[in-house]
Amino acid sequence: MIIKRTNVVEQVIEYLKSNISNGTWKPGDKITSELELVSILQVSRASVHNAIQQLIAIGVLESFQGKGTFVKSIPLDEIQNRLTSITENSTMHKLIEFRTIVEVESCRLIANSVTKNTIKEMENCLEGMKTNRNEPKKFVNYDTQFHRALLQATRNEIIVTSIDIIREKMQRQSLTYMTTNSIENALYYHEQILDHLRNHDGDSAANVMLSHLQTTEESVSY
Repeated sequence: MIIKRTNVVEQVIEYLKSNISNGTWKPGDKITSELELVSILQVSRASVHNAIQQLIAIGVLESFQGKGTFVKSIPLDEIQNRLTSITENSTMHKLIEFRTIVEVESCRLIANSVTKNTIKEMENCLEGMKTNRNEPKKFVNYDTQFHRALLQATRNEIIVTSIDIIREKMQRQSLTYMTTNSIENALYYHEQILDHLRNHDGDSAANVMLSHLQTTEESVSY
């Protein structure tokens, strides 16, 4: 395979993804070395290294000093989900941009009128997140419910419908980029947002929501 000179790193990523998807490299297998890939693809080592690092970043590959780089030993369907996510990177950034527009302002919108029932629902969601730190799908489900409860408090059907439309993408994004650090960040930001809403402080809640989404943005950047 000879790589064209446009979007070199992206094309190297596609080559790596293809070898994983078609079973050339199975979970647990060592992939071709960087030097061999440079020779095969006729590109710079920097481009190969960059591409490999991107797949390491999303948890598809793992590298061991002195041993090489391996396909991570996780279920194949999970690998396929993560490989899909890397091609959806731009979509994910647009998703976060949309959420920033809607959710930050929603914090300000509901602050003065937020009800005890809404606060209780969000508290239950936060408690569910804390209880399920080690259960990714349950954690993400409670996380999404927290955001939905916040938007539902706007009493604006269009805003509420918007999160239902993007719910699946939100959950897939969270699962794909989930780390111990991202879990702790999510708990911290959700706790802060909830505290500010209890105090009817919309500006502070909005600022924390913005920080939360900006941190999420950084987690999907390579």
